[in-house]
Amino acid sequence: MTIKDVAIILVVYAVMLAGMAAKAMYDELTEVQAFELRNLLIPFIVSPMVYGAIYRFVVVGSTEIVLVLIFGFQNGFFWQDVLGQLGPTSAP
Repeated sequence: MTIKDVAIILVVYAVMLAGMAAKAMYDELTEVQAFELRNLLIPFIVSPMVYGAIYRFVVVGSTEIVLVLIFGFQNGFFWQDVLGQLGPTSAP
């Protein structure tokens, strides 16, 4: 793994965190939920698990950096859905 690869991984992680922060702001602006610090801390705490869902795509999935950045932001913004997909499935 080269320094460029590590830099891309870190930049995509930062973009994903920006997507999580954008989701908290979006919820505040649309009045879905009043802004509280915990609305920003919770996604940051679970961010490694959310990033785990996109890590393979970042490392080997695409050579188009713009697509990787968009994918990272999107997964950050929709972190609750991504995290829900990572959890155990309930029995019918």
